[in-house]
Amino acid sequence: MAIKSKVSTTQRHLWNPIVDFLGLGGLSVFVIIGAVLVFPPTSEWFEPFSNSITTQQGTSVLRPVNMLTAFMLLTIIINHPHFMASYRLLYRSRKQIQTYRWSAIGVPVVLALMSLVVLISGATDQTLLNGDITVGSGLLEAMNIAVMVYLGWHYNMQAWGIICTYLFLGEIRLDPKEKWMIKSGLFVLVGMHALLWIASSPMMVTYQSIAVACVAITPFVPFIVFPFFIAGGLGFYRLAKRTGRRIPLNALVPWLAVYVWYYGVLKYHDIVGITIVVQLAHALQYLVVTTRVEANAAEKKHGLNGIVFTIMMYFMLVALGYVVFELPGIVGMQAKMTTVYKSGLTLLVVSINLHHFFVDGAIWKISNPEVRKDLFAHLETK
Repeated sequence: MAIKSKVSTTQRHLWNPIVDFLGLGGLSVFVIIGAVLVFPPTSEWFEPFSNSITTQQGTSVLRPVNMLTAFMLLTIIINHPHFMASYRLLYRSRKQIQTYRWSAIGVPVVLALMSLVVLISGATDQTLLNGDITVGSGLLEAMNIAVMVYLGWHYNMQAWGIICTYLFLGEIRLDPKEKWMIKSGLFVLVGMHALLWIASSPMMVTYQSIAVACVAITPFVPFIVFPFFIAGGLGFYRLAKRTGRRIPLNALVPWLAVYVWYYGVLKYHDIVGITIVVQLAHALQYLVVTTRVEANAAEKKHGLNGIVFTIMMYFMLVALGYVVFELPGIVGMQAKMTTVYKSGLTLLVVSINLHHFFVDGAIWKISNPEVRKDLFAHLETK
């Protein structure tokens, strides 16, 4: 009994309380709030990050790292492996493929066929901007809109999954009212994500009236979102009062983080880097969970050191992500990319995103006993 008590009070986390806090959203909250306090919402504060090396009077002088270079490096080591991790989990066994047959086989086939139609039609992002109205261009536009709207759903429903995970670890269960007090705000943020993208995307040339309406609504977004933020906070308060339990901090941090992410997007809407910051924050959140599954599987199923195996797997995912996302572009530049090649690369990235979003929604359900077994195996008494 003493061992069981120790496990429940000291090990009810994925990695450890600090690592989980930072990875599940705490670090991104600190970064964005820090930027709001220190940097004005203009592109001027990027100027000190000009070039990593410049020449002054014939001498090479080390300068601060170029901001875009830093973002690219972080994308390679955080964002790319988070995509590859979903494929690793989906295709790790025949049983997994059979269980999620539509995710593993059906969706990739559909996306491949759609991409083939677009390539054969000759439609590209540029032809869309030029007013192309062919079937291929319509399909490409639908894929572009779908990937951005689905992205908002992906961000917010992943946050919801993390909230539920940590409430489960804290042995706290939501009632229907509390669930919708908290979750309704995340649905509103999905709508806000779509609205902000439609308002700013040049891809919406064929839907100018919709884009204009979204631009008109954008200034009122904070007033729309704030009541739902308050409702979510009250939902957590009601949950704590009803159960008599303290809400785990790491159940609160992903909820707060998504609001802070979109606040940052609104605040720095003219700085493209803010979207990269949000992508990285989301990817880091995802990796906290997937690496835990890898470590658990290594220890329980293969008898390996979970941390060592996870580190090795992480570097493999980094390499795989580089091959999938970066290498084709490098090869294309060396071979003077054709229009078809460029379009193919764009469709590959769009398809991977759409497939990743679908896989994430299909696999990661804390209500699934198999998911809980994989994710919480390290909490079992030994």
